[in-house]
Amino acid sequence: MSRPGTTRMEYGDAFMLQFESRDVTFHYINGWYLDTAARGRPVSLDEIIAVGPAHLGLTPRLTQRVEKRRRQWHWVDDDTFDITQHVDERTVDGEDGLAALIGELGGTHLDRSRPLWKVTLVHGLPDGRQAVLARIHHSMMDGLAAANLFRELSTDTYGAAPVIVDRSAPTPAPRAPLPKRWAHVARLLRKQRARTKEFGPGASIPRKFLPRTKVNPKVGQPERVWAGSTIATEDLQELGGLLDMNVMGALHAAIAQAVRTYLRENDALPQHRMVANFGTVENVRDPRCDGNIVATARVWMPIDVEDPLELARLTAESCRDALALRRHRGMDLQLAAVEFGWIIPILHKLFGNVSPVTPVHLHTAFIVDPSEPRYFYDVEAVGWISSAVPVPPAALSISVHRFAGRMWVGAVATPSAMPDIAHFLDLVGQSLEHLLELARSRHSSEAG
Repeated sequence: MSRPGTTRMEYGDAFMLQFESRDVTFHYINGWYLDTAARGRPVSLDEIIAVGPAHLGLTPRLTQRVEKRRRQWHWVDDDTFDITQHVDERTVDGEDGLAALIGELGGTHLDRSRPLWKVTLVHGLPDGRQAVLARIHHSMMDGLAAANLFRELSTDTYGAAPVIVDRSAPTPAPRAPLPKRWAHVARLLRKQRARTKEFGPGASIPRKFLPRTKVNPKVGQPERVWAGSTIATEDLQELGGLLDMNVMGALHAAIAQAVRTYLRENDALPQHRMVANFGTVENVRDPRCDGNIVATARVWMPIDVEDPLELARLTAESCRDALALRRHRGMDLQLAAVEFGWIIPILHKLFGNVSPVTPVHLHTAFIVDPSEPRYFYDVEAVGWISSAVPVPPAALSISVHRFAGRMWVGAVATPSAMPDIAHFLDLVGQSLEHLLELARSRHSSEAG
């Protein structure tokens, strides 16, 4: 029985706690670049402390901590909640200082004796801008829920206060006896295997293990490095139109080409492909602001292919087919199997650094319409800051959010995997430009 103020965690939320260890954090960092020119003064920490409590009702998870009771994780109301313990401020030396700060915060564990989030107000950016960084543990919410939360905290009207509607989190369904739960997972596994066999495309979807590469050398490192950049949305749309692929396929193609170039520069280009993992949700319009209802898809990064346009085609096909297979299989097995997340720490300890699986974790999100400005009262959000956690055994994570007419890219890695991560993001931009040039040239030749 749960006492008042205590709720048993959904399996999907508890599953996210299992990834974290002494050397592995499992929170992500999202945030905004802020332009305070119109208001004539910077945002202060006192202002955030003053308005913050009025926004906490968006989800009860913001005022609940995690606690384990009888081997089961629970959400527990924090009776001593103090917002001043969840906000701080830092001054950095420009964009390089911001990147170093995000890397530092990404490798620093959140305090489990308090609700698992913290906001940092950043000063010292060029042109008088500021930034707000929100660290959120993945057990609280997945990427879709976090995007909804940020949208609810802002408006499309300068000076307007957001309309905050207090929400309650769903109550977990009663647990069936353990043998029934195991039998349920076994039935779903058989069902998903049958659906996979029914699915047409085969070679375009990864189904085997591969040796490690330079960008996935080791799991257990607490340090993190971060870099951010942007890509023009219209460039990806043009590339997709020229090569008959969607925006996600074009994005993955540019990233795959950049990975190939990076490994070649470091004399570490393997003769085999790599695998990328990324999360998908069943309903992208789900308005929830908490919870984890996410499944994974696996796609090829065919870095063994020399011809850039062929590499792009294979990448886009794999991306398209992997998403189709994910939807064909359904979400049931993924959601049911997470209750066995207790085995994750054991597997990481035994196989984390010897496993041949070499995924790069990718996360893409379309936060708001590119033409829609967003405001926090009288402060305009002029850019997005994205930093998704590398899901072990991946040591490199690339996240992309569409906002204000651009794709905002954030890359997080362990230093041993990719110490010069800013250079890698430069290669992503260069790869997109090169692919565009080749695609335009081929299109002109075919039209002529």
